[in-house]
Order: sequence, then structure tokens, then C-alpha cells
Amino acid sequence: MTADPSTSSVAEWIVNDLTESRPDVFLQRVAERLVEEGVPIGRCAKLIRTPHPTLMGRTYMWIRGEGVHVTTVPTQARTDARFLQSPVYPVFQEGAVVRRKICDGEGLDHYPIIRDLHAEGATDYLAYPMTFLGGENHALTWTCFEPGGFSNGDLAVLMSVQKPISRVAQIFALQWTAENLLNAYVGPGTGGRILKGRHHLGDSERIHAVVCFCDLRGSVRLAEHYGTDKFLEELNRFYRCTAIPVQRNGGEILRFIGDAFLAIFPIESFGGPGPACAASLTAARQAIAALAEENASRAASGDPAFECGFGLHVGEVLYGNIGTNERLEFTVIGSVANETARIEGKCRDLGKPVLVSAAFAREHAGPWKDMGEHDMRNVSHPMQLFTPADGVGGVQP
Repeated sequence: MTADPSTSSVAEWIVNDLTESRPDVFLQRVAERLVEEGVPIGRCAKLIRTPHPTLMGRTYMWIRGEGVHVTTVPTQARTDARFLQSPVYPVFQEGAVVRRKICDGEGLDHYPIIRDLHAEGATDYLAYPMTFLGGENHALTWTCFEPGGFSNGDLAVLMSVQKPISRVAQIFALQWTAENLLNAYVGPGTGGRILKGRHHLGDSERIHAVVCFCDLRGSVRLAEHYGTDKFLEELNRFYRCTAIPVQRNGGEILRFIGDAFLAIFPIESFGGPGPACAASLTAARQAIAALAEENASRAASGDPAFECGFGLHVGEVLYGNIGTNERLEFTVIGSVANETARIEGKCRDLGKPVLVSAAFAREHAGPWKDMGEHDMRNVSHPMQLFTPADGVGGVQP
């Protein structure tokens, strides 16, 4: 069966009747409707780029009989040889339309992906731009596995849905971009709250959380040693060692404060204070171990070592927006947040990379070494502190 462009209503259906709220389901519905119309597609892919510090974009791949597979594409793919030699590269760069009739041998000498599709039994391939308002090109590809490939009528139907799909794809892409940028700059938990409307000055809620504060020691010395530009590079190296373990263990970094960061492990997300405390301590252990490995490399090259402290505390904090109507920040405030920073400040005095409060030690079995009670700056009461009795990241107790 060959599609008849004069009777195809897919483009009109997309505009007037299709109301999917998820991009993967949208693509599947469109692909299945095209098959019902007689267009012999066996595979289609939607490739959406995004402004993100670590991601190039996302690919939605529909395969007949399998459904949609979603993959994220890292930034490094922009310079990957396979991408530069793919048909979608001129689509992105120039807004080109690329059609290769694989059953006639077209494209086999130019595009590795076409050779791969030929080996899988593909007979035809079409790629064209989804041009968003503003002029940026994204890509949509269609692959046929039927003898003879796409007919002229099939191609006409596929071209007729180009603009409707592009407009819907842009709506999904804008939503995803907003989520990505919010996640990158304020964290996924905070980003989700902002997207749900919690973006007014004073919007807040009381939550129970493990609060984590980490600070690089000797940053003035390091800045003088390296100079401003190089110190920024070194600071990012420090954060790769210390902040990434926090994120990998379920923590959310709320603020980077120069050479320090503030993070939380929301107790609700972990099902209780014990698991949240365990996750935060694991993150601190992994960070200190990563710093030890990094410092071994730095010693070999003559660079000064990184040193830091982790303060961990648990309790109720106020989680919400502070600032002005024009410039807001989503963070945590309250005595627990303030005390956590003071706990970290004692790491240098006591010579320990990790210190926790008595409240934290009650929720996590340890083993702990009691470091005694200590007066804290701007804290009205002495605080009893503990450090892991079995050491942290190769550092002995």
C-alpha cells in the first residue's frame, strides 16, 4: 500500500487532534498514524539539540514493533567523526534535505550510518530539518525497509508533516531546555519546584534534610599560586572530586559559594533520616577518596594539594525563595543550615576531613569517634561533634 498525499490527513490530525503531553508518545503516535496511512516507515528518529553544559541533545528513536527509545547525547558528540559524517550533520548545519535511496546504492560511499542501515535491510532514507522559530535546525529522519523504498506519494506525505511536527517538537524542546537549565543551575529538586510554580519571593516549605557543607581550605594561597584564570580551572577540578559524589548519591547542590558548596539530602527522598545520613556520609567518603587520588597526581606534577572539610548535620530547614522580585535564589535557611557551616569550620581546627553533629550520629550507627563539645561562632549552645572512627578516604581517625 502506498500513501496518497491527496487523501492523507496526518498533518491536519497533528495540528487539530493530537494532544500528547510526552515527546516520546507523540512520536510514536505520529509514526503509527503514518503507517496506517500507508507510508512504509520502519524507523524514524527525532534529534533535538539543547543548550546545556554537558549535553548536545536528545534522540527519540521509533522502531516499528518496538516503540520509542530515548537517549541523551553528550556534548563530546559534536566533534565525533561519526556525527560529522552522518546525514544529519548537513541538516543541522545548513537545513539541508538528505534523501538516499539505499536499494539503489545511494549514500553507501558517503555515510557510515547508511551502510549500517543497508546491512540491516533498509531500502530508503530521508532526513530533513525541523526548523524552529528563531531559525535553529533540528533533525527528523525516516527509514524504509520495504522493497523499492519510498514512493513519491510517501515522500509527499512525509514532507507534509514536517512543519506540524516541528512546531510540536519545539514546544517539547523548550520545556526540556527549561528543565535542563534549571537542573544544571539550581538542581533537579529545586528546578522541579520552580517549574511547578514555586517561583515567587517568599515561597517556601519546611523540610527535614541532611545538610552538607563543603569548603576548600587554603583557597587564597591557591589563587595566588595559580592566578585568576588558572585558579578557576583548579576550582572546577576540586568540585569534580567533591561535588559529583554528592550528586551521585542523591544529594542536591543548592549553591556554589566561591570555593564552597551547600547541599541537601531531603529525608523524604530517602524514606527516612537513616538512609539520608548514610548517603551523605558515603558521598563525603567518596569525595575525600577522590581528592586523595587527585592529590597523588598533583604531587607528581608539583602542584599543591587540595584540602577540604565536610560538615554534616540533620534537622528541619526552611526551603524556599529568598532575594528580591528581580533576583531570586532557592536555598535552605535556618539554624540547622547555619550550624552545618560552623561544623565544617571545625574540620581545620580538629584536623578531620569530616565532622558530623550529634543529631546526625544518632541517625547513623557509625562507628563514631567523639570529638567533644565545642563552642560555635554565632551558635548559642555548644555542639558535640563526631568523626568516623574508621577514617575517611584513606585518612586515619
